[in-house]
Amino acid sequence: MSGTGILKESLVCGLIMFATLALSVGSFTARAQLAGATLAGQVLDQSGSAVAAAKLVIKNNATGEVRTVTTNAKGLYSAQSLQPGIYSVAVSAPGLQRAYSKPSNLP
Repeated sequence: MSGTGILKESLVCGLIMFATLALSVGSFTARAQLAGATLAGQVLDQSGSAVAAAKLVIKNNATGEVRTVTTNAKGLYSAQSLQPGIYSVAVSAPGLQRAYSKPSNLP
């Protein structure tokens, strides 16, 4: 992974859309264990390599509530028990430009 790589906004938006779709399918099995929604995905750099230790700041636009999660060695992250609402996500990692998602609805 190059230290000068740039996280692409469209990639982050795609991850959010993927996570929302995964939520629709996966929430039925987790419903008894967790209240709310789960936002999960993977952060990749411009070359497609996983970004370990990337920080995601997930903000509920209506309430201002903020959740921070960090990716694992494979670039995977998961934020559980989010209340339904419109969320914005900022992703940052050492050596990479900060990226922002467009607001996404978590049902």
